[in-house]
Amino acid sequence: MSMGPIEAVVAEAKSRGLSVDRITGTRKNTFDSRLLYIEKKPCQVVKTALDSTSPEYAYAKSLPLYLPRTSFADFIIYVTMDSTPPCFYIIPRGVLSHDTSRTTESLDEYRNAWDLLTANISPALKERRFESISSQLQSVVSAAQREGLEVELIRTEKGKKRSDYRSFFQRRALIAGKRCAIYSAVRVNKNIELNQYSIVVLKVSTDSWTEFRLYLAEDGAVYIIPRDKLTHTTTFSLNSLDLRPYRKAWDLLRDASIRHEFY
Repeated sequence: MSMGPIEAVVAEAKSRGLSVDRITGTRKNTFDSRLLYIEKKPCQVVKTALDSTSPEYAYAKSLPLYLPRTSFADFIIYVTMDSTPPCFYIIPRGVLSHDTSRTTESLDEYRNAWDLLTANISPALKERRFESISSQLQSVVSAAQREGLEVELIRTEKGKKRSDYRSFFQRRALIAGKRCAIYSAVRVNKNIELNQYSIVVLKVSTDSWTEFRLYLAEDGAVYIIPRDKLTHTTTFSLNSLDLRPYRKAWDLLRDASIRHEFY
């Protein structure tokens, strides 16, 4: 029988001489498939896998990090089951405040960092920090408001009933009355310094709700692109003649005539 993520964590922790206590599951004679104590520290196991930034650049990969919505764990243990042997990233809960994606290089300090489970770490590293909106969305909202544009965040179904973590859609906003989808313009090669020739990935979803796609670049600039101008996920140089007209093109959202093209 193949080993699941939590079984892999248990086996690895025990091989390192760490104490492990499983938590009883909801069914009789079973263990919880995510939660456990290691060295008396509450931990949650999350499965992840390397994800290509772009199919055109297979070498550019990142690790999606889902942030658990419960407050049980002091540590999140991310397990890459797509590698042999599995790789473990032990990350204190307070390091994260929202779902994110990181390169493996940026996570080196947490790779197999089992010693964190026996160390007296700062209480701040165990805080349960949740953002009602992501830093990405906040950056776009702030940029739009500086342009004098009205912004309305859109509550999720759960957010309509209560105000808590992620009460709002993180990739949707009404800006000047236009339906905007929010993305990051992710650099393909982060090992090279950001400049006008940097190649970025512009993702496209099949969401028919969207009128405009807004891409936040690392330098803080927002690219405002009408939906029909970008029909599939692709890559661009920031200096591309095709992309340049959309850099900080907030006037596209001010133009009331544009919105009717997409109905």
